Amino acid sequence: MIILLIIFLLLSLTTLAAAAYCSAVQDTVKHHFYRSIYYQPGNMKTKFGFNWNTWWASHWKNKWMLNDENEIIVDKNGKNVPRLTRFLFFKIQAVWFYDAWHHYKMLKIGFNIIADVMASITAIFIFITFSPVIFIWVLIALKYFLIQSVIWNITFNKYYDDWLLKDLVTKIKN
Repeated sequence: MIILLIIFLLLSLTTLAAAAYCSAVQDTVKHHFYRSIYYQPGNMKTKFGFNWNTWWASHWKNKWMLNDENEIIVDKNGKNVPRLTRFLFFKIQAVWFYDAWHHYKMLKIGFNIIADVMASITAIFIFITFSPVIFIWVLIALKYFLIQSVIWNITFNKYYDDWLLKDLVTKIKN
C-alpha cells in the first residue's frame, strides 16, 4: 500500500509540473513570442495547418475565416465567420488546435485535473493506511499544498526564464 501511495504522489507531482510547463509556454507565447525559442523568422513549416510563427504567436485571428488580405470574414449579420474543423460527423470550432496559447491551455487544464485525481487517490491511500486524526490530516494537506506550490514555481520559472526565452545578448550579437 505504501508503494502505491508513493507512486500516486509522484504521478500527482509530475503531472503538476507538466501543467506548470504548459503555463510557462502560454506566458512565453503571449508576452515574449519574439524573444522565445518558438520564433523562427523565415520558417515555412506548418503546425496544425497554420504557418509555424502564426500558430506559435497565438494569433487570435486563427479561429476566424480570413480573406486573401488576412482580414476576418464577416457574415451578413456582422458576425465573424468561425473556422470550423470536421470531426467525425460534426463541424466544430476546435480553438485548442488553432494557436499555441489555447493548445497549451487545454493541456494545462488536463494535467491539472490528472494531478488532482492522483492527489485524491493518494489522500485515500493515506486515510486507509494510517487513519490519521483530523489535526494530522490538516498538517498533511498543508504540507502537500506547500510541496505543490514549490514544484509549480520551480518548474514554471525554470522553463519560462531559462529555457523558453532566448538570451537578449545572444540575439543582439546575431
